[in-house]
Amino acid sequence: MKVIIKEVTEEGQKYHVNFSTEYGNACALWIGEKPQINKEYFVEFEIPDVLCWQKDIIFSDKEECTIGMQNNKFCFIGVFESIEDDGYTVIRLGDNIISIETQGEPPDLGSNVKLTANNLLLYDVNY
Repeated sequence: MKVIIKEVTEEGQKYHVNFSTEYGNACALWIGEKPQINKEYFVEFEIPDVLCWQKDIIFSDKEECTIGMQNNKFCFIGVFESIEDDGYTVIRLGDNIISIETQGEPPDLGSNVKLTANNLLLYDVNY
């Protein structure tokens, strides 16, 4: 996904970033070399936690894909695209996909869902 870094905060060897996308703005932990402010990067999103259906991921009646922050947590609305037997799940956000690990009973494929997570990691994929 294409992001533009808006702010970088260093904490020891870690970089917390505020970033913008075509879907909205959010905060994450940057993995890799310190990013430059106002530079465009192509990144992979990783949510390191196992998320629970009906708790961390719920049905959404909104059809527009969005990214943001809510109560200091990362959240986005996308389309539930697929799930494997082991809980590996793909959610589509426009032309992008985000893969996550889930547990519990999911809604129907193709449903709009809202995902909320405590942690988001961004990896520069160097495109």
